[in-house]
Amino acid sequence: MPTFWTPDEAAKVLRTSVRTLERRRLDGTGPKFAKLGGRVFYRPEAIAAWADDRTFASTAEAQAVS
Repeated sequence: MPTFWTPDEAAKVLRTSVRTLERRRLDGTGPKFAKLGGRVFYRPEAIAAWADDRTFASTAEAQAVS
C-alpha cells in the first residue's frame, strides 16, 4: 500500500507553508499530487522527485532554469 502525505505533512517536509503548496498546485509548479475523495495528498516519491528536479550545482544553473 503506498504512503500518502497530507498537505500539512508535505509542507513540513519541504519547510514551506500549506498555502505555498496550494499556489503551486494551482499554477502547476509544485510536486505532483493525488486527489482522493476530494482531498489532496502527496506521495513521498513525488516530493523527492520534485526536489531532485530543483537541485543545482551552481546559482547560475539555478537561474537558467527558473
